[in-house]
Amino acid sequence: MPSNVKIFRAKGYFRKNKSNFQFTSEFRALEVKHGLEKLYSELGSRHRLKRTEIFIDKKDGIKEITADEAIFSISTQMDEPDFEIQIDN
Repeated sequence: MPSNVKIFRAKGYFRKNKSNFQFTSEFRALEVKHGLEKLYSELGSRHRLKRTEIFIDKKDGIKEITADEAIFSISTQMDEPDFEIQIDN
């Protein structure tokens, strides 16, 4: 069963120290729920947040986008057939 990896963009905000911080994040996933887990994981570990402190916008929320619409370059570069990850020893 072939699966196509999609690119998603999430917009929202998180609360930390009684302040709100907006974010826009792009990620690759097979389904929205997998991407949402990745978003919670990355924001939680980077900013030491709990899931209850992360809020996804109701209006913008999580949307599937094309590689041309992607703002961050790694999302588009990984779609290219000659993409390679360089590992230095």
